[in-house]
Amino acid sequence: MSTRMHPDDRYARILAAAVKLAEKNHYCQITREQIATEARCAPSLVSSYFCNMDNLRKRLMHAAVKAGNTTIVMQGLTCSDPIARKAPLVLRKKAAALLNV
Repeated sequence: MSTRMHPDDRYARILAAAVKLAEKNHYCQITREQIATEARCAPSLVSSYFCNMDNLRKRLMHAAVKAGNTTIVMQGLTCSDPIARKAPLVLRKKAAALLNV
């Protein structure tokens, strides 16, 4: 018999799955279905926790900025994401340097 996952843990798992996928693909191109598959849950559960993909992308970018994930912040900078544009200057510079590689 399996036990139910705590809602905070499920939220973290879904967000971690989104981050993992965004590192491989552009964060604007990942789908609810891809995230659900990676997080081992139903797509409707992703919607339940994040309402829509725009909200999920906002949370994803906040998490990337907080973690100092230059790959995802760079993706945000290329499409003028407001959260990425407000990231600390040092992080934005590191992310921008990835574009020059």
